[in-house]
Amino acid sequence: MTIDDIDLRILDMLQRNGKLSQAKIAGAVGLTTPSVNERIKKMERHGMIKGFVALLDHEKMGFSLTAYVDVALEHPRFEKSFVDDLEKLLGVQECHYLAGEYAYRLKVKAADTAGLADFLQNFTNGGLPPGFRRTDRPRGPDWVGAYETRYETGRAARRARRPVRMVGACWWE
Repeated sequence: MTIDDIDLRILDMLQRNGKLSQAKIAGAVGLTTPSVNERIKKMERHGMIKGFVALLDHEKMGFSLTAYVDVALEHPRFEKSFVDDLEKLLGVQECHYLAGEYAYRLKVKAADTAGLADFLQNFTNGGLPPGFRRTDRPRGPDWVGAYETRYETGRAARRARRPVRMVGACWWE
Protein backbone atom coordinates (compact mmCIF):
# COMPACT_ATOMS: atom_id res chain seq x y z
CA MET A 1 0.00 0.00 0.00
CA THR A 2 1.28 3.44 -0.83
CA ILE A 3 0.42 6.41 1.29
CA ASP A 4 0.18 10.04 0.32
CA ASP A 5 0.59 13.31 2.22
CA ILE A 6 -3.07 13.26 3.31
CA ASP A 7 -2.63 9.78 4.82
CA LEU A 8 0.46 11.05 6.67
CA ARG A 9 -1.50 14.01 8.02
CA ILE A 10 -4.29 11.68 9.17
CA LEU A 11 -1.76 9.39 10.88
CA ASP A 12 -0.09 12.36 12.56
CA MET A 13 -3.41 13.61 13.90
CA LEU A 14 -4.40 10.16 15.18
CA GLN A 15 -1.05 9.74 16.93
CA ARG A 16 -1.54 13.04 18.70
CA ASN A 17 -5.11 12.19 19.74
CA GLY A 18 -6.54 8.74 18.98
CA LYS A 19 -9.99 9.91 20.09
CA LEU A 20 -10.15 12.74 17.54
CA SER A 21 -13.37 12.55 15.53
CA GLN A 22 -13.17 11.70 11.88
CA ALA A 23 -15.20 14.84 11.13
CA LYS A 24 -12.47 17.02 12.70
CA ILE A 25 -9.78 15.12 10.81
CA ALA A 26 -11.75 15.55 7.58
CA GLY A 27 -12.01 19.30 8.12
CA ALA A 28 -8.29 19.57 8.77
CA VAL A 29 -7.21 17.58 5.70
CA GLY A 30 -9.89 18.86 3.30
CA LEU A 31 -11.80 15.62 2.75
CA THR A 32 -15.26 14.36 3.60
CA THR A 33 -15.79 12.29 6.73
CA PRO A 34 -16.58 9.10 4.73
CA SER A 35 -13.31 9.56 2.78
CA VAL A 36 -11.32 9.85 5.99
CA ASN A 37 -13.13 6.82 7.40
CA GLU A 38 -12.24 4.77 4.31
CA ARG A 39 -8.58 5.84 4.45
CA ILE A 40 -8.33 4.89 8.14
CA LYS A 41 -10.01 1.51 7.51
CA LYS A 42 -7.64 0.86 4.58
CA MET A 43 -4.60 1.66 6.74
CA GLU A 44 -5.94 -0.68 9.45
CA ARG A 45 -6.50 -3.49 6.91
CA HIS A 46 -2.93 -3.10 5.64
CA GLY A 47 -1.50 -3.14 9.16
CA MET A 48 -0.29 0.45 9.18
CA ILE A 49 -2.56 1.15 12.13
CA LYS A 50 -2.32 -1.73 14.58
CA GLY A 51 -4.75 -0.37 17.15
CA PHE A 52 -5.47 2.41 19.58
CA VAL A 53 -4.18 2.52 23.15
CA ALA A 54 -4.62 4.54 26.31
CA LEU A 55 -1.48 6.07 27.81
CA LEU A 56 -1.56 5.64 31.56
CA ASP A 57 -0.10 7.86 34.25
CA HIS A 58 1.90 5.31 36.23
CA GLU A 59 2.55 7.69 39.13
CA LYS A 60 -1.17 8.24 39.68
CA MET A 61 -1.63 4.47 39.54
CA GLY A 62 0.98 4.01 42.26
CA PHE A 63 3.86 2.73 40.09
CA SER A 64 6.28 5.63 40.10
CA LEU A 65 9.54 3.63 40.06
CA THR A 66 11.02 2.58 36.72
CA ALA A 67 13.91 0.13 36.58
CA TYR A 68 15.79 -1.46 33.69
CA VAL A 69 16.83 -5.06 34.26
CA ASP A 70 19.21 -6.98 31.98
CA VAL A 71 18.55 -10.71 31.71
CA ALA A 72 20.90 -13.48 30.55
CA LEU A 73 19.63 -16.90 29.44
CA GLU A 74 21.58 -20.15 29.49
CA HIS A 75 20.83 -20.93 25.85
CA PRO A 76 18.85 -19.38 22.97
CA ARG A 77 16.48 -22.37 22.97
CA PHE A 78 14.88 -20.88 26.11
CA GLU A 79 13.97 -17.57 24.45
CA LYS A 80 10.45 -18.43 23.31
CA SER A 81 9.28 -19.77 26.67
CA PHE A 82 10.99 -16.86 28.43
CA VAL A 83 9.18 -14.27 26.32
CA ASP A 84 5.87 -16.14 26.64
CA ASP A 85 6.19 -16.09 30.43
CA LEU A 86 7.12 -12.39 30.45
CA GLU A 87 3.70 -11.56 29.08
CA LYS A 88 2.21 -12.85 32.34
CA LEU A 89 4.30 -10.56 34.56
CA LEU A 90 2.40 -7.34 35.23
CA GLY A 91 5.49 -5.38 36.28
CA VAL A 92 7.20 -5.79 32.90
CA GLN A 93 6.27 -2.87 30.68
CA GLU A 94 8.75 -3.40 27.84
CA CYS A 95 11.15 -6.07 26.66
CA HIS A 96 14.03 -5.33 24.29
CA TYR A 97 16.29 -7.87 22.61
CA LEU A 98 20.00 -7.19 23.15
CA ALA A 99 23.16 -8.30 21.41
CA GLY A 100 26.01 -9.28 23.68
CA GLU A 101 26.28 -10.85 27.12
CA TYR A 102 22.62 -10.26 28.04
CA ALA A 103 19.70 -11.43 25.94
CA TYR A 104 17.04 -8.95 27.06
CA ARG A 105 16.54 -5.60 28.77
CA LEU A 106 13.27 -5.31 30.68
CA LYS A 107 11.59 -2.08 31.64
CA VAL A 108 9.92 -2.78 34.96
CA LYS A 109 7.44 -0.57 36.85
CA ALA A 110 7.02 -0.82 40.63
CA ALA A 111 5.49 1.23 43.43
CA ASP A 112 8.81 1.70 45.22
CA THR A 113 12.18 0.04 45.82
CA ALA A 114 10.58 -2.59 48.07
CA GLY A 115 8.17 -3.47 45.27
CA LEU A 116 11.06 -3.73 42.83
CA ALA A 117 12.97 -5.95 45.28
CA ASP A 118 9.91 -8.23 45.55
CA PHE A 119 9.62 -8.38 41.76
CA LEU A 120 13.30 -9.28 41.38
CA GLN A 121 13.09 -11.86 44.17
CA ASN A 122 10.12 -13.59 42.53
CA PHE A 123 11.72 -13.18 39.11
CA THR A 124 14.93 -14.94 40.10
CA ASN A 125 13.43 -17.61 42.39
CA GLY A 126 11.50 -19.84 40.04
CA GLY A 127 9.23 -17.19 38.59
CA LEU A 128 10.51 -17.95 35.11
CA PRO A 129 11.14 -21.08 33.03
CA PRO A 130 14.36 -23.07 32.98
CA GLY A 131 17.14 -21.32 31.15
CA PHE A 132 17.07 -18.10 33.13
CA ARG A 133 20.67 -17.47 34.19
CA ARG A 134 20.92 -14.08 35.87
CA THR A 135 19.87 -10.46 35.91
CA ASP A 136 21.83 -7.27 36.20
CA ARG A 137 21.04 -3.60 36.03
CA PRO A 138 22.27 -1.80 32.90
CA ARG A 139 25.67 -0.25 33.17
CA GLY A 140 26.28 3.30 32.12
CA PRO A 141 24.36 6.51 32.78
CA ASP A 142 21.01 6.47 34.50
CA TRP A 143 18.11 6.36 32.08
CA VAL A 144 15.96 9.44 32.05
CA GLY A 145 12.93 9.09 29.88
CA ALA A 146 10.87 11.41 27.85
CA TYR A 147 7.87 9.57 26.52
CA GLU A 148 7.31 10.01 22.82
CA THR A 149 4.54 8.10 21.09
CA ARG A 150 4.61 9.59 17.63
CA TYR A 151 6.50 8.68 14.51
CA GLU A 152 7.63 11.60 12.41
CA THR A 153 5.32 11.55 9.41
CA GLY A 154 6.83 14.39 7.37
CA ARG A 155 8.32 14.05 3.92
CA ALA A 156 11.84 13.43 5.26
CA ALA A 157 10.62 10.43 7.23
CA ARG A 158 8.76 9.05 4.24
CA ARG A 159 11.81 9.41 2.00
CA ALA A 160 13.97 7.67 4.56
CA ARG A 161 11.33 4.95 5.12
CA ARG A 162 12.02 5.01 8.85
CA PRO A 163 11.05 7.00 11.90
CA VAL A 164 13.03 10.18 12.33
CA ARG A 165 13.00 10.00 16.15
CA MET A 166 12.83 7.29 18.77
CA VAL A 167 9.27 6.46 19.78
CA GLY A 168 7.41 5.22 22.87
CA ALA A 169 6.99 1.76 24.21
CA CYS A 170 7.31 -1.68 22.73
CA TRP A 171 4.19 -3.63 23.47
CA TRP A 172 3.42 -7.29 23.08
CA GLU A 173 1.83 -8.31 19.83
